[in-house]
Amino acid sequence: MTLDCAPPKERSTDPTHRLWRAFSTLFAGFMKEGRKVGAEHGLTMPQFMLMRGLLREGAVPTTFWSEHIGISPSAASELAESLVAAGFAVRSPDPSDRRKRLISLSPRGRKIMQEVEEKMMELWRARCEGLSANDLATATGIIERMQANVMTTGKHAMASPKVPTNPRTRARPRAVRRSRA
Repeated sequence: MTLDCAPPKERSTDPTHRLWRAFSTLFAGFMKEGRKVGAEHGLTMPQFMLMRGLLREGAVPTTFWSEHIGISPSAASELAESLVAAGFAVRSPDPSDRRKRLISLSPRGRKIMQEVEEKMMELWRARCEGLSANDLATATGIIERMQANVMTTGKHAMASPKVPTNPRTRARPRAVRRSRA
């Protein structure tokens, strides 16, 4: 079953466009499943994503997240604080700069991420059913090369452009506000 929303005669024959559409559909499906799995543990998607990053990166300053996912330092701090308040993360002094604080997963957060990762691997295995080891190796190689292309541009794949805000109200200009369709 294909989830391509374009009418059949409008489907592109351009291989890059077809890959983008297929990847977008696959990614949207995994994001939906990730939200569901995270919600089972009381996590919002931003919390889940930050916890996955903490699992991968270890202890990092909150500013690391604002720089890597394109959110304001205050939003990154609020997100980190929500994890600390829920007992999923802990703050500790930065040994290289006593003025800074690092955030890392707590034992509880690490346990939950292990459970979440196991569930996500079950979902991935189900989606990869019927693919040979060679198919998986080829797909992995292609995705890794695409990741390298993203990283060489100097922009993280998840980063969103910084949008100027009104400093008094912190509101974004009307032209860039998301519509509620």
